[in-house]
Amino acid sequence: MLRVAITRRLAELSEDWLTVDEGSLYPCLYRMEKKGWVSAEAGRSENNRKARFYSLTDAGLAQLEIE
Repeated sequence: MLRVAITRRLAELSEDWLTVDEGSLYPCLYRMEKKGWVSAEAGRSENNRKARFYSLTDAGLAQLEIE
């Protein structure tokens, strides 16, 4: 369900300009984490399932401005 929330939020923020297939989401997040654009933290979701929470880093914000 969290994957759906992320893809839905991306579409919402981009006014449906950016849509991400769920199968592409995690490889993309892993690449962005490797580049230092996002950081990930392990935790528990609202329904107490294991989850990773992603945040944009300063480098990610700078890259966002470039893009």
